Amino acid sequence: MIHRRNAAITVAGFALSAVISLSTFTDYYLNGLWEYQWGYMARAGIMMQLFYIYSLLTMVYGIIMFARRNRVEADESERVKLRLLVFSIILFFQLKLGSIPAMHGIDFYPLGNFAFIPLVLMAWGMYRHDIISMNWSSMDRHDAAVIGIFILTEFPPSDNEQEYGALQYGERVLA
Repeated sequence: MIHRRNAAITVAGFALSAVISLSTFTDYYLNGLWEYQWGYMARAGIMMQLFYIYSLLTMVYGIIMFARRNRVEADESERVKLRLLVFSIILFFQLKLGSIPAMHGIDFYPLGNFAFIPLVLMAWGMYRHDIISMNWSSMDRHDAAVIGIFILTEFPPSDNEQEYGALQYGERVLA
């Protein structure tokens, strides 16, 4: 999708990403916390503002690239895949941008916390339409690995039986 004429835009995007990434550990990116009734939210700094603009431009650029590809694509199944990806990306960015009000002091629950929904849709589409061309014989091992990783990240094992005993562990999960 990215050709020689888009190389300058791609290189500029990588350079800007590198500059923004250098600021993430400074007060120019996040400079404190807002306290709300539902919890805490980071306070956006000037580099976070730049990142918002950059994210919006990246989304627009990606949509343009997908639209160009969709226009020249002859295979209808490829067009369905592209439309599904574009829909998921747009929904993801809209939800992530829903965190902006809370990061600027407006008491509005950040919709970015629901960004997993389009990611699940994208994963389903990739699985359903075989976008990454996985070997079907390895699918069972792949599914088992994904489930195992999910279980280990959500419910990590602990050496401290007092803290994570059977009853306390169940209460922690259900709370």
